[in-house]
Amino acid sequence: MDKSMAVPPAGCPPLTNAVYLRSLLARHGVRPRRAGGQHFLVCERVTAAILEAIENGPSYITELGAGCGALTGPLLAGHYTVRALERDRQLATVLLELTPEAARERLQLIVGDLRYEQWAWEEPWQLVGNIPYQLSGFIIRHLTQLEPPPALAVLLLQREVGERVCACEPALQLLGLAVHLWGSARALLTVPAHCFWPAPQVDSSLVAMQPHTPPRWSLAERERVLSFAALFFRQRRKQMGGVLRRQWGLPDIEAERLLRSAGLAMQQRPQEVAPAQWVKLAAMLRT
Repeated sequence: MDKSMAVPPAGCPPLTNAVYLRSLLARHGVRPRRAGGQHFLVCERVTAAILEAIENGPSYITELGAGCGALTGPLLAGHYTVRALERDRQLATVLLELTPEAARERLQLIVGDLRYEQWAWEEPWQLVGNIPYQLSGFIIRHLTQLEPPPALAVLLLQREVGERVCACEPALQLLGLAVHLWGSARALLTVPAHCFWPAPQVDSSLVAMQPHTPPRWSLAERERVLSFAALFFRQRRKQMGGVLRRQWGLPDIEAERLLRSAGLAMQQRPQEVAPAQWVKLAAMLRT
């Protein structure tokens, strides 16, 4: 598969060129809507990193927040088949106009809200996107619930969210637990705010997430564990033993026995508990 980078129509700079992008959008009467999370990627290094991350994976791609095609174009040039989701009809029009006729048969352009559209393919697939920050939590949770899951997801996230997703114990958070029950996550790049136009107020992180193959726990079991763990994370400053005493009315001797069975101590806090320990503890308290 030829993974060479694409550019807009011959002779034009790439869409990661901020000057060209501003001119292009102005000609189409498009003004970025910060409130809608529209921050266009203007850094070829990041685009190249995404392409490198997915290059050994399946050729079917779902792209979230395609914009006017800064990533869609290179994906199509690399002979991927792309389902591009974009809510803004004006941007979708620009994207389609910039897509070479020969590549359009491999493009499914869906104008709609990504929260209500189909992400998964029947074929093995991958997920990419420069996503609206305000939808990060929804997107990551939805990712962990997809069946079949993508072979790999490579997403641009707000840096703080990326850190939460990648963190393990003793800094685990509930969103990270959802990911680590499902698979693994690692940060590929820190992406400064100036790599976007208009620039957001915070830096971003390019994060790769990959499901366990085969799954270690079923979707139903993962969701049950997350609901259980949420009771503890709402009191993340509290010790595990104290939460068991208050939430379940367990005497200390019984709480200590349960925690010891999961390899935990009364004094530990929720962020210090490993995913497998959450699974074991949830199972013991279910019976």
